[in-house]
Order: sequence, then structure tokens, then C-alpha cells
Amino acid sequence: MKNFILITLILSICLKINAESNLEDIINSSRTIDLTYSGSFSSDCHKLNKIKLETNGIITLEIIRLKPSYTSKVFTCSISKIYDVEVYPSDKGAYIVGAKGVRGKITDDRFYIQVSPKTEAIRIKYFSDKNTKGEVKIKRFDVGYIINKIKNRIADLRESESTIPSWQKAFKETETKLISEAKNDKQPPNILITSPVVQPEESFIEVDNYTTLVRGKVKDNKGVMKLLVGGNNTSADENGNFVAKVKLGFGENKIKVQAEDVNGNISEKTLIIIRKEFLNNNIFSDVDIPIKTSMKNKNTFAVVIGIENYQYVPDAKYAYNDAQVFREYLIETLGISKQNIKMILNSKATYAEINKLLGSKGWLKRNVKDSTSNIIIYFAGHGISNLEEKTTGLLAFDIDPNYSIGIDTKNLYKNLANLNANSITIFLDACFTGQTREEKLLIADSRPITIVPKINHISDNMSIFTATSNTQTSGAIKEQEHGLFTYFLLKGLRGNADDNKDKKLTLFELNSFITKEVSNYALNAEREQTPQLLGSKDKILIKYD
Repeated sequence: MKNFILITLILSICLKINAESNLEDIINSSRTIDLTYSGSFSSDCHKLNKIKLETNGIITLEIIRLKPSYTSKVFTCSISKIYDVEVYPSDKGAYIVGAKGVRGKITDDRFYIQVSPKTEAIRIKYFSDKNTKGEVKIKRFDVGYIINKIKNRIADLRESESTIPSWQKAFKETETKLISEAKNDKQPPNILITSPVVQPEESFIEVDNYTTLVRGKVKDNKGVMKLLVGGNNTSADENGNFVAKVKLGFGENKIKVQAEDVNGNISEKTLIIIRKEFLNNNIFSDVDIPIKTSMKNKNTFAVVIGIENYQYVPDAKYAYNDAQVFREYLIETLGISKQNIKMILNSKATYAEINKLLGSKGWLKRNVKDSTSNIIIYFAGHGISNLEEKTTGLLAFDIDPNYSIGIDTKNLYKNLANLNANSITIFLDACFTGQTREEKLLIADSRPITIVPKINHISDNMSIFTATSNTQTSGAIKEQEHGLFTYFLLKGLRGNADDNKDKKLTLFELNSFITKEVSNYALNAEREQTPQLLGSKDKILIKYD
């Protein structure tokens, strides 16, 4: 007698699974496959050794080998009487194959057969037969999850009953239990993102690569059915740990992590990742890559505001790019910690959000503790004047200049002075004539302001750089995709303004360079723009290596 018999059988069947069917229909429609062979065997209990299942509209089941299990009593029988193979739908495109012996004994083995190409997990709907209002969907479940539940119930019944338990009986008991669980389970999965780490005081994180790995952990006491990271299906291990590789576009990327449990409860977390190549890989200007120094300004706090697109007025051309690049210079050239910089752009830069940073009870007030702290403010956008009240304002995204001047500069300077900081340096790439960088009027049917209120009452520790003087308009350089003032400000920060080459850049040197370069550029364009520096001019802003 041979120890084993090699058999190759290829059986093709069509198995149609309707995702909207109820579980009982799926169980009852499971196909039973008879394996036929004309030879004989030496045992009444054989185990399937290898199974292959492929699909291309038709499912093919291929049994490569049957391995006999020896007993003390040897007898022969037909293979057609040895095995019935039942195919059941499971999750993630897999199928479960179970084998029954000729005497009705169910083998302990279950074979998980992968379908190619993979299909998404099939879902079914539960309906309550006893609901007086008719058929009502209770919950949606992953089929594979339910099949496994029934398998476990069969194992329990096998231990407690002398007869062979049926799938139908296990189904009925499992269905009742699952529906009860679904009604009582209202708790969504818990999602914890462990990497990349976003600091509590930050709303985003910056990376240098075009891809990033998102790691985390998802937990649910009933089981997680589906996990998406960045819109893509992601698997988790038995402890809920997951890792997903996410591609990043230029600039801001909102990566959503979504988890759904077996009872349909959904939770979601959003991770904001800024890809720095937005600046470096799309270079429009020779100032977009900041120079790096060894400076460390651990006790300097900065607020950067850039508003290019407004809700009520025309655009401030390139203000978005101006703000982003200036922030890079604060980090790389001035050595300010990322945690000490707050930047808001476009629609995020509302009146309320700006006040949360610069107001009398704002972020600066809470962080600037003593006279050793330094403050830097940068604003790129629109300014406007109120001649009656002799004041100027910085327009927030959601401010209509017909009714408000936005952030009153007089109050702003007063709030900053009350912080008692060591130094306060302000850069305003905005004009106050009521015109855009392209000389369009902010207020329809109005005229440009011909008298701009003067800035008075500047504290001794304050230095204010403005893009223009009096009634001039702040312009832009189309070829560089920057505001004219900001472009030469960045040029100066790179070391071009260090007039005496002593590796130190003072505010006086920076202003002299900006004023000269901006004025000459504007003159060649047959217009006028003369930046100015108000207040203290002696501070050393940068020390170069």
C-alpha cells in the first residue's frame, strides 16, 4: 500500500455572492463539491494538503495532494465518499474550505484561500424579522467576521453535543447574539497616531520627503472591520498596530485616518502634513531657499500672517508665498524654534484667529514672560486707513473694508508694548491707500487715500518696517512671485544687506538695503515705492557664520 496518492483535480464552478443578501442566504447557497476518483484509499480520514483557488469570473478549486491519516485498521473506500468540500465567502477576498469525512466527521482544518485579484470585504445587511415596522436595517457587518463567529460557535456546540452541529443552527444563535451586540454598541474605535508626531502647540508638521509613514494604533472592544489611512485600506495586527505609507503632494496635505468597527461605528482623525518641497522643488525665485546659520533664538516668538485670497476684496498677489518663505527664514536663518512660530494663511487668518495670536489675551501674551523675550511679527496682505479716526488697519480674511479696518494698528502696537519684551520687530508688506499690489481699489467706487495717518507712539523697544511711505502702493515682482518689499527683505536677510561685511546684520543696515533696492526697482517700473523703518534701528537681527 502506498503511503499517499497524488491526485490532481480541477473543478470549475460559478459562485455568485450578493453583498446585499442576508447571512442565511449566503450559508444556504454555499456550494458542495464532490471529489471523484476511481482508485481506493487506506483510511477513512484524509486531510487536504494543498488547495489553490483562482478567480476570473469562474472559481477553480485545485486539490494538489491528499494525505492519508493512518489508523490501526486498514480498509479501502472510494474517494467520492471521503470528502465534501464546502466553500464559504469570507473577508478580504478570501474563502474558507472545510472538509467532512465519510462518516460525517468534520475535520479541524480550515483552509483560507486567497482570491486574485483581491476584492474588498463583502458586507451584508441584517434585518429584524420581528420588527413591527417591517424590514429595518440594524447594522452592517463584514461577512468574514460573522463567518468566524459562526465557526467559533460550531466548535462550542461540537464540545457540548453528541450530534454534528449544523451551520444553520450556529447561524441562528450567532445572528441573535450579533444583533443584540449591534444595538448596544455605540462606541466608535479609538485611534492613536504615534508617528509623525505633531506637537501639542502646533496644528501641523513639516516633512522633506514626498512620502511619509503614518503609524498608530486602533482599538475597539468589538473588533475593527475597516481601517483607512489617506483613503487607502490598511491592515492592523492583532494588537491594533498599523503602519501606512502615504504619498504627499506639494504644500499642505490633510491625511485622514478612519476606522469602522463591526457594528458600523466610525471614528476619524486628521493629520496635517506640509511638504517643504512646496518651496524648494517649485522655485520661482532666487530667495526661496533660506541660508542656514548656527544662530539659536530660543526665546524669540514670531507670528506670520499671509493673506492672498480675501473674502470681500481683491487678492493680495503672492502674499501666501511671501509668508511661507519668510517663516522658513525665521527657522533656518534666524534660528527660531518651530514651536515658537505661529503661521496662519488665507481663510485661516480671520479677525478672530489673528486676535487669538496678537490680542491682549492671545498666544503672545501667554508665552512672552519677561524682558528677555523677543517678538517678530510679519504681515503680508492688505492694509487700509481711517482718516476720521486717524488710524490704519490690517485687513483680516473675513473683514469687509466698507464696515471695518480690521486689526487696528494703534491697538496692536499698544498690546505689543504692554508685553514688556526685550525687542519687538514688525514687518508689514502692505500699504494703507486702499489699493492692491496691482493698484486695484479695495472698495468699489472709492478713491485712493491721499493722506495716510502717521504712526505715532512707538515704544522704545519697537521697530516697524513698512513696505511704503505715505500714499504709495506696495507692489509685486511677477517674475519672482513675491511682493516687492518682501523680495528685497529676504535678499537682505541672506547677507546682501551686511554693508560692512562684519557678519552682523543690524536693522539699520537691513532698512538701508531694502529702501535702496525697492526704490530703484520701482523707479525703473515708472512708479514710486519707498519702504521705511520706524523706531529703534540699532538691534542686531542676524549673526552669520
